[in-house]
Amino acid sequence: MKFQRYLEIFKALIWRQLRFVKFQTTKVSAQIFTLFSKKSYSSKTAHIIVMGNKRYGKMALFCAFTFLRRNRTQYGVKIHCDPYNYNLLSRKWLVKKSDIFLCKCLEDDDDPYRKQLEYFGNIQGTYDVLMDADIWWHSILPVESAPITYNKETSDRSKFLVNLVNHLTLLPLNFRKNNLIMITGCFTSWNGFSSGLESKKILELFDQLKSESKILAELKPGELRLIGQIVMSVCFNQLESFKSIIEIEEKSKVPLLSTSFLEQLDIFTGSNFYMLPKALEMNQAHGALGTPSKVISI
Repeated sequence: MKFQRYLEIFKALIWRQLRFVKFQTTKVSAQIFTLFSKKSYSSKTAHIIVMGNKRYGKMALFCAFTFLRRNRTQYGVKIHCDPYNYNLLSRKWLVKKSDIFLCKCLEDDDDPYRKQLEYFGNIQGTYDVLMDADIWWHSILPVESAPITYNKETSDRSKFLVNLVNHLTLLPLNFRKNNLIMITGCFTSWNGFSSGLESKKILELFDQLKSESKILAELKPGELRLIGQIVMSVCFNQLESFKSIIEIEEKSKVPLLSTSFLEQLDIFTGSNFYMLPKALEMNQAHGALGTPSKVISI
């Protein structure tokens, strides 16, 4: 038994080192590509919001570099920052030499999930994309003729909250649908389409659900983001059709992105090093580890 345990530890160490090498290689190659490539003058923009400590700024840069490496001819990247992260990232030489635009347009006390929904609504009808900071891009974003989200959540917890909202009839009648399925908002592209709901109405729905006592009584710690996902789902349910990144990957057999490498980044930068095997195991099993607090798309 001891030998088997030691063998498992040895395998985990080897796996951890291989992942670390891959991470560093991807990071350096993406940065070099960014420096020596011509700037893109595309009108399309990939948006990221960064609020919180410096880990999130580092994540956003890694996301931006891996995205630009594969999508430079189609997109520029705009990172919307709070004052702390703006000051941190604006000093980075690589940012100054790349297609990454920094915007100091967030305040420390902004509600990150409300901000996400605000910009989620604002980019309707455009070909811009919004994405979380904790994304690692592997391939070119394919051209699709329908809006794209990351995935549909089908967990029992998601179904419970959606049914609760419908049961309480908190949504206007024309927004309520029996097939309402919560979507994961870590990536969204409207591809020129619109839900017909303006940002103002989207935020009103969020505020309404957020203030409902029966919903708050059911929410567990850290689940406030799920209210935002319900509102996003309402918007996507107004569309005739949409696609998910997961569906596109399954059809093409090509991985487009990995989500939620926060735990891995912690390990790579020195903290929680021995959590990597567990983080990788969860990432492989579930495809995503969840949205870190205050690291969201715009």
